[in-house]
Amino acid sequence: MRIGIALSVALIACGDDPICPSDLFVALQTSQISVDSDVIATGVQSDVRVRTSLSEGEPVTLEVFDTSDAALATLTTTVDASGLAVFEDVTVVAPATRLRASVSVFCGDASDELLIPVTVGPGCGLTFSPQPAFNTFYSPALVFNVATGNQPSAIVATVPGSSVELFQNTGLGEQSLGSFATDATGIATIPTTLVDGAHSFRAFCTRGDTAAVSSPISLIVDTTPPTCAFVEPPPGTTITPAFDNNLDLSDGIQ
Repeated sequence: MRIGIALSVALIACGDDPICPSDLFVALQTSQISVDSDVIATGVQSDVRVRTSLSEGEPVTLEVFDTSDAALATLTTTVDASGLAVFEDVTVVAPATRLRASVSVFCGDASDELLIPVTVGPGCGLTFSPQPAFNTFYSPALVFNVATGNQPSAIVATVPGSSVELFQNTGLGEQSLGSFATDATGIATIPTTLVDGAHSFRAFCTRGDTAAVSSPISLIVDTTPPTCAFVEPPPGTTITPAFDNNLDLSDGIQ
């Protein structure tokens, strides 16, 4: 057996064609998309997994189409040692996206095609600009302080054509700050003015019959600088032995 292997390797090294598997296959392993892997980016993103019989490093092509067969993207990646190819953060569209995975190698051609239901809502990512600062004392809440100011803009990222409603809670229950339209890129920019204290925010994004809610953000606003003043003894007081707390002048006046 060892002689056969060595001879085989030697023959291949001398220019013989590689041994091909009896069956070349490629199979899409993503059958439904219900989670947006990047809610900040426009559209719906998802990883697409393709199982193949290829050797490590061989290429796989992924073509993405909408339901009217309009091409959205053509992507290429290589397989790992197990024959798996992972296309990360592929942009797809609701209500369904057609995916075609194909390989074309020395041993032949193969492909697989599926119409994938996309059941994710419009996506709804909430951030602030400028960004709040980290503070060990208030952690895990983030802080708007003197440096960042108390007039940040809430930035909501969703799909174009969505409506965004922003909610704020200062400890007296959640209150709506209003509904806002997105721009052509799906961004809604909402100016705010925040008083000192604790705040929490979340955004609610709707488009047609679909909806999504952002993760809540907890904030502390602390824009009042600390004060420091002598209280006792009052400023200008003459320190005399009568102020000695331990009545022992050998260690000075305490």
